[in-house]
Order: sequence, then C-alpha cells, then structure tokens
Amino acid sequence: MGRDVPAYSPDLILLLSTYSFPGNVRELENMVEYGLRKSKTGTLSIKPFRDRMQIKEHPAAIDIIDASGNRKIFVYQGDLETLLADIEREYIIKVLKEAKGNKSRASESLGMDIHKLKRRLKKFRME
Repeated sequence: MGRDVPAYSPDLILLLSTYSFPGNVRELENMVEYGLRKSKTGTLSIKPFRDRMQIKEHPAAIDIIDASGNRKIFVYQGDLETLLADIEREYIIKVLKEAKGNKSRASESLGMDIHKLKRRLKKFRME
C-alpha cells in the first residue's frame, strides 16, 4: 500500500488473532485497508475492526495454557459466568491430567474436598 507500518495496540492483535475470518486473507486485507482509511492519526484503532466484525463491545479475553499444554484464548462479550466456568473447567482438566486421573490427588491440588470436585465434574459433564 506504500505506507509505513502503522502503530497498533495489543488489543487489536488479540482481537484479530481470535476472529475466524470467514473471508480468509482477503477479508483481513480489506479490514486493514478500512482501518487505515478511518485512521486520522496513522495508528490502527480497534473500533473500525470491531465495527466490521460486528462486535458491539470490546471482548474480554483471557490467554491460558490448556490441559494439553497448548495456548488457548477465551474471548467473551459480557458473559462473565460463562467465561469463569470455561476457565474453571480447563483448569480442572489440567489438574486431573497432572494427577493422572486420580480424583483424590486432583482435589487436594485444587484445595477442595473430593465431593466438591465430583460435583464440578458432574456440572461440566466430565464424569
């Protein structure tokens, strides 16, 4: 496009890395061009991207390592209860894996009694 690389925020990178891009690279290129046209300062703002992605608010995002050791980013828009439940589920899976499936050891590592762990497993349909 003949311009210097514009400045951008880490939030923009997080947003772009968690969006599925149904139109693939062409959609990404169009979004960047749109963002540059909307930019008055030469800095890519997150707002034009959210508008194009039809995201009304800035999503909450949490970056964790899942039970398999893979990086996983949870992105949610306003539903704190779902976000926390998903994080809790992933953490329980990770601890159970480390305990080689031993629920007693896992419950000890989690700082909860085994009955509470079993209720959580049932809640998450993991038992």
